[in-house]
Amino acid sequence: MDGAAKKYLQEHNYYRETISMSSQYTLISPYADTTVVRTPEVTLKGIYHSRSNRFIGEEYLLNFRTYSARLDFRIGISRFRARDALLSFAMRDRKEDTTGTIKLPKAKNIRASFSSVLQARRSVRVFDGPIPLEDFATILYYSQGITGYLKLRDKEVDADKIMLHATPSGGGFYPVRLYLVVWNVTGLDRGIYEYFPHHHSLRVVRQDYTSQELEMLAGFGEIDINTAAFSMAYVYELYTNSHKYGDAGMAYAFIEAGEIAENAQLTTTALGYGACDIGGYNKQTVERQLGLDGISKQVIHFTIFGNGGVV
Repeated sequence: MDGAAKKYLQEHNYYRETISMSSQYTLISPYADTTVVRTPEVTLKGIYHSRSNRFIGEEYLLNFRTYSARLDFRIGISRFRARDALLSFAMRDRKEDTTGTIKLPKAKNIRASFSSVLQARRSVRVFDGPIPLEDFATILYYSQGITGYLKLRDKEVDADKIMLHATPSGGGFYPVRLYLVVWNVTGLDRGIYEYFPHHHSLRVVRQDYTSQELEMLAGFGEIDINTAAFSMAYVYELYTNSHKYGDAGMAYAFIEAGEIAENAQLTTTALGYGACDIGGYNKQTVERQLGLDGISKQVIHFTIFGNGGVV
């Protein structure tokens, strides 16, 4: 090896660490099934040797969309083009009982450059105080609010159009609901609320909230939740779209949650605030706090928002 090659290896010695990190996951371990603590790495190392020690996600993907050409599946899909199905979509606003709800102020008309907002968006973990109710309402509206409609060809007196949300949804089912844990929004009491997009309003789930209860929701790490404004929990109503798509409905719900989160983060950035998606939320704890059964309604994502632009 000549001097230039030796010098190159010395300057790039960290390549060995990178290769070691990347290649360790290709190793096969026959002991994965008997390991007491099965980290994701242990599971991955034993995945080609074991029949029982596997990722649930792998099993789901192996069985995902295997039936698209089946007659029964196609019949099920076509069922939702029928008039009664379209009318049920047109009457979805009836699910929102507005008794005792809080009407939100009209969303702001955001004029920020789209390209500059995309470039400026970052995950923000340091916040500083409350945000106004109007900005809170604006974030919700552009996340999931009603932004348009489709006219029904065969309309009825009180069901003549299907309302459309700011984010796309597989089959137009919109199975993801937004729950808000609010503690620093000016003009709004601390508590838990559900967003009603058809009426741009909030249903009160619970009022009052302590810092200790907030801490239980997730592993916020470096984030001081007391200085943040609110958190958004994305709740998937399993039976809303699974009666058409079966198990594929879950994948569509995760996609939809991601699209809502992106809308929320871009709106937050355009308003001069910050947000951060939280992967380490305590799912069952959050579901209990939101009053969900954890079966037909499940939390699949979690985001925290606040006043601040410090990464």
